[in-house]
Amino acid sequence: MTIVEPGVFKTGLGESAVQPSRTIDAYAAAAHQLPGLYDWTPGNLEGAARTIVSIADRPDAPLRLYVGHGLDDVRRHYHHRLDEWAASEHLTRATL
Repeated sequence: MTIVEPGVFKTGLGESAVQPSRTIDAYAAAAHQLPGLYDWTPGNLEGAARTIVSIADRPDAPLRLYVGHGLDDVRRHYHHRLDEWAASEHLTRATL
C-alpha cells in the first residue's frame, strides 16, 4: 500500500472554489504568507499517473510517495517542525 501525497497539479478540482464574500482579519497574516510557502508550479499529471501505476504492484513500493513540485518546500517545513519539537523535547518528556 502506498499513500500518494500530491503537490499542485492542474486539474478541475479548484474550478468550483469561490472567493469568500468577506475576509476574517485573524487569518490575514496567514493568507498573506500562503503564496510564498510552497512551489505552486503545476506538476506533470501524466508523469505522476505513470509513476503511481509503475509501483502499484511492487512489493517494495514506498509507504509514502510525494508527486509533483514542492517536495523541497515540504521537506523544509517538516525540518522546521522537527527542530521545534526537539527544542521543547524536555517538556514533551515530562508528559510521559
